[in-house]
Amino acid sequence: RAPSRENRTRREMEVDSDDDTWRLNLNDAWTSDSEGEVRAKPSTSAAKFARAELDAVNVDIDAAPATTTAPRGDVNASKYALTLPNELGVLTVAQIHKCELGTVVWNAALILCDWLRANAGTLRGRTILEVGAGCGACGFYAAACGADCIIADCGPQTMRNLEKTLACYENLVAKRSGGGSFAGNVKLRRHLWEEDFEILEARRLGEIPGRVRHWSNVGVFENEGAGFAAPMAPTDVFDIVIGSDLLYFSSQEESLLAALRLRLKPGGVCYIVQTLRTNNAKVFARFVLAARRYFVVDIVSASLPNANVFLRAKETPHALLDDPYRLLTLRPL
Repeated sequence: RAPSRENRTRREMEVDSDDDTWRLNLNDAWTSDSEGEVRAKPSTSAAKFARAELDAVNVDIDAAPATTTAPRGDVNASKYALTLPNELGVLTVAQIHKCELGTVVWNAALILCDWLRANAGTLRGRTILEVGAGCGACGFYAAACGADCIIADCGPQTMRNLEKTLACYENLVAKRSGGGSFAGNVKLRRHLWEEDFEILEARRLGEIPGRVRHWSNVGVFENEGAGFAAPMAPTDVFDIVIGSDLLYFSSQEESLLAALRLRLKPGGVCYIVQTLRTNNAKVFARFVLAARRYFVVDIVSASLPNANVFLRAKETPHALLDDPYRLLTLRPL
């Protein structure tokens, strides 16, 4: 049964309101919250628990050879060097450490970039949205393959960080403009998945969407809106939606699913690379089960690409040591 407008509004007003949840320290020994999902201390028992959670809800995956470690990058690097296709050169992807989760490049993004590289021929001329883009590595890579991309996120620091990388990308494209570059355009947009959930619910109820209060827009975009990227329009839809490491917290399951439902064109497709961690097994499993109400969902194991192609990025200490990465393909029913 759908929640009432009053209950949904109260819940939405509390979504991710604790900004400290999004502060990151890779050296922390994360501890469990009351649900046992937001933070968890990495351990063998926790990893077994995570596997058991996936098995309990029959989230089927294709087996892949186990890895012995989750490689980690330089925790002090202020930028990530991403080699773009079509001779565009090296994109300097800006990073800000120990800030919002979206201000560093994670290993899952490299796996998605490698998938984009292998399927570059299918991207040219397509419209692509990178949801929960963080540093935007995947969106910029897709644009370099010839797609027109919207790179979207919500955090103020994340958006400012993206502006730096966009300036670098546009400079690379400008240098190649006289040499037959087929690089696509990139635009930045502010995007709250919770707003997409509200839009879908309002349509279902025949109402006008309400305003969503979110940690990323309280007192920041409201008071300093000038100069920030424009928000996503309710009518913005895309051929392809991509994303990496999108599922951390239970509050994201419902809203992410709403964003995919709203933003994909009929006949579109979504590709997500997700890292399995000791703290997100329930989140991942519930999202997959819910997604199957609206999408055909295929899940396969994925591996980090050759380090000679993509330099290693970040990984959290609670990522599963054995076979932690999954590539999800979602096609509307």
